[in-house]
Amino acid sequence: MFPENAQFSAPSGFRDAIRDAASKNFMKPSEYLRRCALQQLERDGVRLEPSPASAKRLRG
Repeated sequence: MFPENAQFSAPSGFRDAIRDAASKNFMKPSEYLRRCALQQLERDGVRLEPSPASAKRLRG
C-alpha cells in the first residue's frame, strides 16, 4: 500500500510509548506513526502529493 519505508533511531522506551498511544487510538503502531508524521509535516507547511497510483484509486 505504501511504497516507501522510513527508519530512525529513538530513545529508550519509544516503541512502548508508541504502542501504548496507538492502542489508545485503536490503531497499529505503524499507522499511528504515519499519521503523527503527516500531521507534523502539514503543520510545518509541507504537504505530500498523492502518488499517481493512489490518486487513481481516489478517483475510482
